[in-house]
Amino acid sequence: MKTLNRTALTVLAALTLVPLAAAATMTPGTFHSLHAPTSGTVSIVQQGGKPTLQLKNFKTEAAPDLQVWLYRDGAPAEGSDDTKIAKGKYVKVGVLKTFSGNFSFALPAGTKVSDYKSVVLWCDLVSTAFGAADLK
Repeated sequence: MKTLNRTALTVLAALTLVPLAAAATMTPGTFHSLHAPTSGTVSIVQQGGKPTLQLKNFKTEAAPDLQVWLYRDGAPAEGSDDTKIAKGKYVKVGVLKTFSGNFSFALPAGTKVSDYKSVVLWCDLVSTAFGAADLK
């Protein structure tokens, strides 16, 4: 009987963790194009106890040094001035080496996710925003 109770408690504990992990997931935001055709979704989830930015079904044009930024302001609109975008507050999350697929980037330690409203794809070589998505 004690073995059954321990097993039941183990199963119950495992089931209890599922909703907690799901609660940390944000509603995916959808990318829109700025200076390059860009599509896909972005969300921030808890992965291994750490906040992780995920790109799903992502696609954009190939470019050297294409950076993924967690951006403090809302997603820039098409036609936004790249100089203003670059002056905004952001944290660089990673660099894309391939330009389509699914990607995960662990956020830098100490990043307060609630301080950021969007994600911007920035090509540092030509100082141009390729695409952006609001976080929800």
